[in-house]
Amino acid sequence: PARPVARFTLVLPPNAPMSDFAAGPTVALSPDGSRIIYVSSASTGNQLFSRRLDQLEPVSLVGTQNARNPFFSPDGRWVAYFSGSRLYKLPLGGGPAALVADVPGLAFGATWGATDTIVFRSDRGLMEVPAAGGEPRLLLQTDTSRGESYLFPQYLPDAKVLLLQIRTKGVDRLGALTLATGKLTRFEQPGSNPRFVSSGYVVVATRSGTLLAVPFDPSRLEITGSAVPVADGVVVGPGGAARMGMSRDGAFAYVTGPLVLRDLLMVDRAGSAHVLPAEPQAYIAPRLSPDGRRIAVEVDEPDLVNSDVWVYDMAQHTRTRLTFDQSGHRPIWTPDGRRIVYSRGQFSQGDLYWIPADGTGPAEPLLVAPEDQWAGDVTPDGRTLLFRSGGAGPVRSIHTLSLQGPRTPRVFLANQFDNHSPSLSPDGHWVAYVSNESGRLEVYVRPFPGPGGRWQVSLDGGTEPLWAANGRELFYRNGAKMM
Repeated sequence: PARPVARFTLVLPPNAPMSDFAAGPTVALSPDGSRIIYVSSASTGNQLFSRRLDQLEPVSLVGTQNARNPFFSPDGRWVAYFSGSRLYKLPLGGGPAALVADVPGLAFGATWGATDTIVFRSDRGLMEVPAAGGEPRLLLQTDTSRGESYLFPQYLPDAKVLLLQIRTKGVDRLGALTLATGKLTRFEQPGSNPRFVSSGYVVVATRSGTLLAVPFDPSRLEITGSAVPVADGVVVGPGGAARMGMSRDGAFAYVTGPLVLRDLLMVDRAGSAHVLPAEPQAYIAPRLSPDGRRIAVEVDEPDLVNSDVWVYDMAQHTRTRLTFDQSGHRPIWTPDGRRIVYSRGQFSQGDLYWIPADGTGPAEPLLVAPEDQWAGDVTPDGRTLLFRSGGAGPVRSIHTLSLQGPRTPRVFLANQFDNHSPSLSPDGHWVAYVSNESGRLEVYVRPFPGPGGRWQVSLDGGTEPLWAANGRELFYRNGAKMM
């Protein structure tokens, strides 16, 4: 018999809130619909929590610090997740997590099939690996000639076909990959994060936060009717990551809420926060200008996909929109304060641009390449840009780019670990960065431009390092704490 329709709200306890900043889906629902697992921003950083529907309180899953993108095994007895550059699986009946594989690049969406194989998205495309462990193998390569990337795979029940999201130049549509032949079927149906329901529907998310149920024949791989909305107000993050989980028979749990509006704050050495008189917006990654008078900041739009770079004048209390391409991310200043370097492009397809900070000229490309590029810092003489690249190797790496000569990127730090978020000391002799070489994200310092060793600065996890103006102190973030 069909499950009776029921809608109810789960209120999470203050000590285990839903994470607002985790990459990818943050909610998973077991195949039988009896258990929810979600990513929480606990005091020790992101961690997985489990809540059975017949229980009142969620419980933490031990050993899942820094976890993201949880998903269930077909029998519901295991949960798999990513942490750093590794894929793990954890038995829900008790026991430690087991390493499945090292992950090449940023994973974004994964599925565990009836053949005991896991497929996940990486910078190179879709990868597959035995759930028992092994070396990931490329299954479907990103098609740079068509501008296509493939995200959020999901096995159909027979494990012979993968549903997936095809992103082409920022537009998301439904796709299906037949594993025996490698044939990729492209549908006109827009939407992201597809999930198949046993009653014969594929549920996809729109950028506006609506879940659509699309009638679908899995044997013929055909859409058989018009899409019907089944929920509104679902949070859809970067890359089309809908924050929802779905069971086999169509029960689903999702995170709802409007766009998260934030204030811009100035915090003094004593930890006291002063709210700037700027209109609350979806601010991300604010950067103070070299003269301390302006703030460059990314502002997300309500769809949580499009964004632009704005500049806030602290003396005049005015905001000025600097970019209008709806894909501006993570701005940084040049040392003279005249230009802002930023990443332009949709999720996992960012190129490097710069633009006059006063808006008197158009943006100009610095580096357009197949890999995902994010600006990090500029040397004090203004001649060299440090940036992280998401596709130059098996994991993210740090590179340099001349701003005055031939713009040929050069490797600064690339190894088997995930290295990113470079920040230069005021004298330009040291670079702080984030790496997962210890098994979790920590802040390290090494000489620039090298050679030399490296020193770990953070002790219990750290991200987003920034130097003090005097060069004697380093600030960084540890979960919700500023260190």
